[in-house]
Amino acid sequence: MPAANIQPDGQLISQWHIRKGATFVKDYVWKTGPDELTVVPVDLSGWTARAQVREKYDSATALLDITTTPGVHGVITLSALGEIVITVPASATTGITATTGVFDLELVDGAGFVKNFAGGAVVFYPEVTR
Repeated sequence: MPAANIQPDGQLISQWHIRKGATFVKDYVWKTGPDELTVVPVDLSGWTARAQVREKYDSATALLDITTTPGVHGVITLSALGEIVITVPASATTGITATTGVFDLELVDGAGFVKNFAGGAVVFYPEVTR
């Protein structure tokens, strides 16, 4: 398995490929430990999550705004086994006109500690079947 692209601050660099007009699902598992043989999942019970997709870092408006509270742009679910699942419905991807963008995904514990878990580029693909 190739090594993950982790920044010095611990952020995972990832790329999302979103097909317009289709449901987008992206999942991660957060594990920690001193080496690959002794990693354990991080219990995300009591945590919340938030993610935004913007056309550019300095864009005033988010193309997608996703949290652990279900909304029109989707929902992020977290588990005690470190699972993070982002689900965006087709209805939220259909109207996006951008071809590229950027995102980040933040996890927040009950005390307010914010972990910038993942971030990177987004590529939007046009819908063919309509």
